[in-house]
Amino acid sequence: MSLSTGESFFSFRMDKDLNKILVAKIAGCLSSHVKLIDYVTESLGITAQSAYRRIRSEIPFTFEEIGKLSRELNFSVDEVIGLEQSERALFELQGKVSFTPRETFSVMLDRYCASLQCMYEAKEKEWITTMNHLLALFAVGSEHLFRFFYYKWIHQTSKVPINYYFSEVTVPSEFRVLCEKICHYSQRIRSAACIIDRNLFPNTVKEIQYYYKRGLISDEEIEWIRNDLSNAMDYTEKLIREGVNGQGISSLFYLSSVGIETNSTYMKYDDTVGSYFWVYMAAPINTHNGEVCAMHKKWLDSLKKYTVLITQSNEKLQSEFIDEQRRSIDRMTHL
Repeated sequence: MSLSTGESFFSFRMDKDLNKILVAKIAGCLSSHVKLIDYVTESLGITAQSAYRRIRSEIPFTFEEIGKLSRELNFSVDEVIGLEQSERALFELQGKVSFTPRETFSVMLDRYCASLQCMYEAKEKEWITTMNHLLALFAVGSEHLFRFFYYKWIHQTSKVPINYYFSEVTVPSEFRVLCEKICHYSQRIRSAACIIDRNLFPNTVKEIQYYYKRGLISDEEIEWIRNDLSNAMDYTEKLIREGVNGQGISSLFYLSSVGIETNSTYMKYDDTVGSYFWVYMAAPINTHNGEVCAMHKKWLDSLKKYTVLITQSNEKLQSEFIDEQRRSIDRMTHL
């Protein structure tokens, strides 16, 4: 399995046959009144001469260009370059190495929002998530907690001063719009299941404590974050005990008896599948390769053998889990 970005893809430069297949695919996706040359020129932001050379297979499309065209025209890269018949799979990065941390974070929010919208609008859907700590995407409704995750991302990925304070980071206004949309769609999607680690909130608290111990988060700010965590726990407890949220949408929570290795999400909406993997980053890597998504789904189903369903069931285990999460939040400032 290979991970690629930019113009490199299995040392990727398309041969003429593949280039022709791609050109035919693009043409087949366009309306009869749209000229192929005009579309390629405008979509890729290149000159008409450069577009002609690509269409005539004089020079190949780059992988970045193929990705852009496939997203705009909604066709699978796999079917163009034959990945489904090989042992390789295409994974997408959220952004580029050249992007600023803010740009990468913005791309991550935008793409996740688009996926949720597609799932919300689909007739048939399935959503399974594994979680061993909270992510920015699951804190979009919490002002200070979301701000902390953005601060942590900036702190980790930017060349900031050693003493870069939480008070110095501001969440861009365009993020807030995306957060509202993510909240809207995620709270209205049925058929959602979540396999959670027993240390879901404690692991998140440890991340926050690191910056608090260093004096980068003030006493007042830590209380803001703690209140957001408490509210998030209130919402989680309501879902676990009642099985539905404020919109009447049901969710299933499975408590794992073994540690969850990483956060991941499997989505299926109508004929589209996608798998997202967080490798200890705010921005996931993702794939729409059918074989990989099937393997991911199989792994998620296998995890249920080590879990107990705690949604509207097993009150003893419910209470133990909820109390443990709340204790970790209450002791956040006990260093």
